[in-house]
Amino acid sequence: MEESGKIIGVRKKIAIVEIEKKSQCGKCCACKFSKEGKMLIEVENVLNANVGDNVLLQIEDKDILKASVIVYLLPTIVFLSSVILSQYFLSRTSYLEKIQQLLSLLIGFSFLCICFVIINLYDKKIQKTTSYKPKMTKLIK
Repeated sequence: MEESGKIIGVRKKIAIVEIEKKSQCGKCCACKFSKEGKMLIEVENVLNANVGDNVLLQIEDKDILKASVIVYLLPTIVFLSSVILSQYFLSRTSYLEKIQQLLSLLIGFSFLCICFVIINLYDKKIQKTTSYKPKMTKLIK
């Protein structure tokens, strides 16, 4: 995925790039755009661009897909599988018959919370790397 933006600041080897929300984004809230429809991103200034330059940023499609799986699909799988498995194991006990579904739901939400905590910890870890970060690929004139 490629996006163009304008450099509004440079600190050492880091450029601060302002990106405007495109029309195809619609009302999607996946990115952190401001009310004015702009987002600031810090990228490594590998092209030695200056303030006011327009640049092209690129994120690998596979990184977007991996992040989507981690954020959306993994919690869904964890929740559904924990509810189904807990329902199965609780159905084998006769003394919890009346509250099986409620317990299964509580177990599902508990595992979902644990999953989100693990994703948050993973997010903090990968923020220190260059994975999943946009890269400056080209100066636009």
